[in-house]
Amino acid sequence: MSDYETKIGTLEKIDLTKEQIIEAWMTTNELPNYYNYPEDIDEIFRDEFDGVYVENKGQIYVIVNEKDLDNEDIYHLTENPDGSFNYILKYYNGGCGFDEAIETAFNYYHESKEK
Repeated sequence: MSDYETKIGTLEKIDLTKEQIIEAWMTTNELPNYYNYPEDIDEIFRDEFDGVYVENKGQIYVIVNEKDLDNEDIYHLTENPDGSFNYILKYYNGGCGFDEAIETAFNYYHESKEK
């Protein structure tokens, strides 16, 4: 069932690549047959790690300290001195997923920095 989702949390930079994350995961999990690794690396990363990791401009972040709140769209990021990001997201999950919502927040963040 689709509904609004409102989340607040922190994104912390990690020094791992998508390849390293997926390869470590594959040591204990079987990759579904419909994927062709490494050609489908972006799709695998999005599908298997949605809500765990986020990629923006080549940097990988891990989602920490996330809390669900509640209703109206909000896409907000604040950068911390250590390079991590705090976020507040509120979106209707019938028309948008977490990855799209955090991408929108990053877009708004980068647009605000360009002004």
